[in-house]
Amino acid sequence: MAGLVVGAAALGACGTAASNGLASKAPPQILSAAAAAVSQASSVRISGTVIAGGHPAGVDMTLFKGGSADGTFSLSGSVGSIVITRHDIYFKGSASFWSSLGIDSGSPFPQSLAARLAGRWVELPSSAQSGVSSLSIKGLVKALRTGTGTATKAGTRTVQGQQAVGVSSGANGTLWIATTGTAYPVEVEKSEKGTNEHLIFSAWNEGTAPAAPAGAKTLQQLLGLAQ
Repeated sequence: MAGLVVGAAALGACGTAASNGLASKAPPQILSAAAAAVSQASSVRISGTVIAGGHPAGVDMTLFKGGSADGTFSLSGSVGSIVITRHDIYFKGSASFWSSLGIDSGSPFPQSLAARLAGRWVELPSSAQSGVSSLSIKGLVKALRTGTGTATKAGTRTVQGQQAVGVSSGANGTLWIATTGTAYPVEVEKSEKGTNEHLIFSAWNEGTAPAAPAGAKTLQQLLGLAQ
């Protein structure tokens, strides 16, 4: 799921702001302006849905500059919570959430293990950091700066109440970027080969970066294997 999120950028503030001139720019210039805007943001909220390989997923997370993030996501209808600090990742969910997470990753959790993890904040090993590295402001900027050589314009329209210009770039789908006010991307859409995405970004520069959840334990501790 993290890799799908990489292709998203962010929802700009709505309103009556003056034109920022992006509508008349070439795709590489549009994406460069969006990357510059996102790199200056302190936080952004991502929300939407992704269907890949027949597995539906939903996401509602806030990313913070510096690498932290928090929010919820769902897998096959089961909702879990996630907190990412600068060095650690934490998950919490029901038994059905843990079972769905295991199925989605290709390594199903035994029902007995899912039941033991239910309702507990679980600290994941540091090796899991690579799987969520894209869930950051830095990851969004990187996504905006790749694939510009094949990008084409997709016209202009109102998206999420915001005037926007579309840029299509192959596997990343179509990204809509605000043409008034700050050059924040507004929405990303993708539909090809069994993958469907609809992600929007909002609440720029709001919120407070999360701290590690109280009472979190590692898998080894929860299973009584810690030395």
